[in-house]
Amino acid sequence: MNLTPLLKGLRTKNHDIISYRYHRIVKTINNYYWGISSDDKNCRYVGSYGRGTAIKGFSDVDIIVKLPKNEFQRFNSYRFNGQSALLQNVKKALDFSYSRTSTKGDGQVVVVIFSDGIKFEIVPSFENDNGTLTYPDSNKSGTWLECDPAKEIKAINIVNKVFDGQVKNVCRLTRAWKVTNNVDISGALIDALATNFFLSEDRKFDSTAFAFGYFLLYLGKQNGLNHWYVPGSNNILYRENYEFEKKALKSLDDFLSAIKYQDTYNSHYFLRKLFGDFLNGVTS
Repeated sequence: MNLTPLLKGLRTKNHDIISYRYHRIVKTINNYYWGISSDDKNCRYVGSYGRGTAIKGFSDVDIIVKLPKNEFQRFNSYRFNGQSALLQNVKKALDFSYSRTSTKGDGQVVVVIFSDGIKFEIVPSFENDNGTLTYPDSNKSGTWLECDPAKEIKAINIVNKVFDGQVKNVCRLTRAWKVTNNVDISGALIDALATNFFLSEDRKFDSTAFAFGYFLLYLGKQNGLNHWYVPGSNNILYRENYEFEKKALKSLDDFLSAIKYQDTYNSHYFLRKLFGDFLNGVTS
């Protein structure tokens, strides 16, 4: 089964506009908090776009920005929910550049929504002595959390290279499957499970298609687990009412049927059950 045309069609296409907006946001943050005009310091892409696993049609671009440590001391000294105050302060900084664009502080991020539907979710953070980052969670009474996105990105990149690009290809196929079949699983969990799946294998797959099939089986065996570790950082992702196992095993049957009817009308029928409209315009 050749999924190369589908994988090519899943690639993101709007890098120029995303890059332009990214650098403008970074420059705004650096001007406001650091007093410098740099458009590339103290910031990086994170999330699926940063890990290189996003697919066409995605709308959220996640970025994390580092702020001076004295800003942490200022907001940490608030008697009530300094985390929310920090998000509102970052929103205020961005409002100078995006007065005609919708901005809001929400939970752990400041969101900038553009007219074309692309949404930037900006996480303000503070670098710790060990290289991890502290970021705000304004939910409930507010708290501080830690993350290490650089190590997570490094981990998936290394495993992806060892397996000749198949890790990220499986992540993209799984996202297309998720959208098509309305599967309740986060992108972060897809990437963590895919990386762990390949790390657990003592072989390489002949093709991404077969790797994806075995990954569906792997997803189907996650029953009973309430949390998973993210490779690189060992941060924990908790189950949030995820019930993806049954759909994964059902789709595995469709995948095996697609193989059985190789390159026929019936094969395409089962592939469409897996990937839906993402197959539109794809030719083998």
